[in-house]
Amino acid sequence: MKNTALIIIVFIWVFSLLLLIIALTNVIPGNPLQEYKLIVGIGFILITSGLKFAYNKAKNKHR
Repeated sequence: MKNTALIIIVFIWVFSLLLLIIALTNVIPGNPLQEYKLIVGIGFILITSGLKFAYNKAKNKHR
């Protein structure tokens, strides 16, 4: 259970990182995410902090 949850957390974080990279670069022509760079960046920070909180809570729970 713990390993599965950690794998899901990693996939969510990598997906949000990829969205951030796509939004901040000009890799895809006509990218709709480029208009929302600030929102994507703030979303990435919020997802990262939320996942860190969940990881720390799960880590402390199993001690």
